[in-house]
Amino acid sequence: MISVVIPTYKNKGSIAPSIKSVLSQTYRGPMEIIVVDDNEPDSEARKSTEAQMEVFAGNKTVRYIRHEKNKNGAAARNTGIRASKGEYIAFLDDDDLFLPKKLEMQLAYLEEHPEFDATYCLAQNYDKTPIPAYPYTGDVSKHLLMLESNMFTPSLMFRRNALLAINGFDESFRRHQDYELLLRFFDAGYKMGCVPEILIELGNSEGQNAMGGKKLEELKKYFFEKFSRFIEKYDKEEPGYANKVYAKHYALVFAKYLKDKDIVGATRVFGKYFFISPMLFGATVIGRLRAHL
Repeated sequence: MISVVIPTYKNKGSIAPSIKSVLSQTYRGPMEIIVVDDNEPDSEARKSTEAQMEVFAGNKTVRYIRHEKNKNGAAARNTGIRASKGEYIAFLDDDDLFLPKKLEMQLAYLEEHPEFDATYCLAQNYDKTPIPAYPYTGDVSKHLLMLESNMFTPSLMFRRNALLAINGFDESFRRHQDYELLLRFFDAGYKMGCVPEILIELGNSEGQNAMGGKKLEELKKYFFEKFSRFIEKYDKEEPGYANKVYAKHYALVFAKYLKDKDIVGATRVFGKYFFISPMLFGATVIGRLRAHL
């Protein structure tokens, strides 16, 4: 069985297409779809989601779980994991889509490659443009920290035993839950395979947990405190690696401050991180700004 976990929060009406993209898969084996509603019980978003889910009320493949209060995306995914029964677990966000062969191809890959405990696929944007691909395999921690992997959460499929062994998602992370999960996955000795095909489509949204520059900077600090040992290890192997990681991540914080029109925050981050790797910092900022034009 394959279990597909779909957390939803403040969805604007696109969850039905997401669910239908799973029901329309070419994979015809046993499957369950677990939708986890992370809205507050008395909110308009909960009422809207319940109305959308009525379409699937008679479908035994679809299970609908309501949180008793808003927690976060990581907690919603963990609720889905705990409720699931599948030997394989995949994830989908409520504004993204699986392309028809996604589950079939990833399942076949994992059954043909027992050396891998998870796999990911490539992705396209909502306008059908391909997202730059980095088809790495094995332990991808080094590339993940450099933001070079593009292993989006909906692109992933895990063997159940590996996902349970690392205790699922860390619920203290409101963003970067996928990066955090994967770093622990690799640290536990598990390996990642890649199906080099575009099998998911990402929606036109940053998500409901999008945050401003200050919150993003706080998140980066927390992230690096938790995973500094990984960065230090790779920096010993490749001197200058740490500077590149910090420059690339904080270039995104700088760009967010610019978007917020917070000149004080932007100036502070620029002064601290631009000069440790100027070309990489500048290229990252330009790339992010172009992506949002």
